[in-house]
Amino acid sequence: MSAPRVISLFFVRLILWYALFLVLWAAAGNVYIAAYRTIGTSVFRTLFPSWDVVIEAARRPTDMWDSQLVQYNRRTQTRGIQPFGARYQGFAPTSVLMSLILASPLRWRRRGRALLWGLAAVHVWIALSIWLMIVDGYSGANAVAIYSFSPSVDYVLSFVTFLVTASTVPRYALPIFLWALVTFRRGDWAAVFGPREARGTRRHGNDPSHSR
Repeated sequence: MSAPRVISLFFVRLILWYALFLVLWAAAGNVYIAAYRTIGTSVFRTLFPSWDVVIEAARRPTDMWDSQLVQYNRRTQTRGIQPFGARYQGFAPTSVLMSLILASPLRWRRRGRALLWGLAAVHVWIALSIWLMIVDGYSGANAVAIYSFSPSVDYVLSFVTFLVTASTVPRYALPIFLWALVTFRRGDWAAVFGPREARGTRRHGNDPSHSR
């Protein structure tokens, strides 16, 4: 198959898969958000028992901010609230990554393996983004601060937290990076776009028995 045809077919599949995920979000987005809040709260309360955090529904939900992170300081009896979007912080990068993998011009077995690694990696990223929000909320000049860092560290932490949780770029740049990392191997480009003879040689692993 020629390179233009392979690329065109990839983008058609990518659009169709992503459209399917948009339909799934419209049908079951509330289920995803509820699971995101419940699992996120449970994970961080279990891993960090000294933190008193809850992920709950936003008081005034919007398309962008559907949830909020509530942090308590038991010593001062104060709390802080950070709004965020489970859709854009969790579902968006996950659906983009899955669409890229499923649209890839590889065998289903390879795509299935890539999905497992990709989903594990993207959820580590999602957990990291929540962790950054919590640490940022518990530091600096916040009312619930329990950590005391230098002004430069506070600035860097706030900037990185904003970049990871509020910026649009990571939602789409990260899935592309993870897609390339977990999906492709050395030689895949030649196997997909190379001459038919080269693709056949690679498929048979250069086994002399295939030339008889």
